[in-house]
Amino acid sequence: MKWNKWFVLFMIYPFLFSCYNKTNKLTEEVKDRIDTPSNTSFQQIFDTIVVLTNIEKSNYKGENLTKDLAKKILYEYFIKQGCFTSDNQPQLGDLTHEDTGKMTVEFNDLLYVDLNNNLYNDGIITYWLENPFVNGHCVQPKRAIISDTNKGYKITNSDFIPENYLIDSLANTNNKVIVFGREYDCSNNKILRLLKVNLRIFD
Repeated sequence: MKWNKWFVLFMIYPFLFSCYNKTNKLTEEVKDRIDTPSNTSFQQIFDTIVVLTNIEKSNYKGENLTKDLAKKILYEYFIKQGCFTSDNQPQLGDLTHEDTGKMTVEFNDLLYVDLNNNLYNDGIITYWLENPFVNGHCVQPKRAIISDTNKGYKITNSDFIPENYLIDSLANTNNKVIVFGREYDCSNNKILRLLKVNLRIFD
């Protein structure tokens, strides 16, 4: 069942990436705080649910999802929306008045999950989406879902979790996907709380 509305119950480029931890494990700093009994703020995990829509049961037969394929699908998706990609962005001096307001998308990473219970990979795709050549601070990568359909892979559920929710690891068992991470206040370089985000499929 497809549904056009989706619920959410709740990019600086890589070289300016001081506020994003690419690892899939909790940092030693966080582990130390969790293990400290006096620090009650890190003894509790914020447990919530995010509902995903437009995840289809499919009879897809084709190439399984890889990072290269995810990047290709991501770029095709944003090119249709009038965006540049990091591979075809004009030089700064070549930008024209007609390019005003255009964004540039850059693939960052793919985290594998299984959302529609078949033999093909699905994933959480992370990417940067900013104005060309814009620099900034404390901008996190965006996240979306990429999943197989009868017609191939497609991007859905963009920004299904806030950008300041950093993903540390995933658990994908018994047809359930759980995201573990941290809510991070980058401007103050502070971890606000630990997170457990349960992904649910709307059907």
